[in-house]
Amino acid sequence: MRIKNYSTSGLNMSVEEQLASFAADVLSDTDYAAMVHCLFAHEPGRWFPLGDICALDEGTRDRALALEQAVEGRLIVAWMEHPQSVYGDEYVTVHFGADTVDWWTTAVFNKGLFMASDTSEYGDD
Repeated sequence: MRIKNYSTSGLNMSVEEQLASFAADVLSDTDYAAMVHCLFAHEPGRWFPLGDICALDEGTRDRALALEQAVEGRLIVAWMEHPQSVYGDEYVTVHFGADTVDWWTTAVFNKGLFMASDTSEYGDD
């Protein structure tokens, strides 16, 4: 198994760019499937500290903690049902934020497809 290097330290990226890169990675890379599965086990519409959601995976947690140090505050994440999505009923919105740098991003995510994939290794909460 090849371990990916998600370090952005040598890329001359702003904190905001690093946050956006992290959010994109979380929702597109299977290495973050455990974190996404844990996120969806939480109630929709409520904000949670990202460090709490990432507790399942040491690498993800370490990357989130490094970003929290960079923004000198907590990263938060929430998801919401999106029943009127033009993409279909199985799509939700996922929101990431960092108050201390006034950074927020929202993504549309196919929760139905994700949950239909084999996530049994992550357990059910």
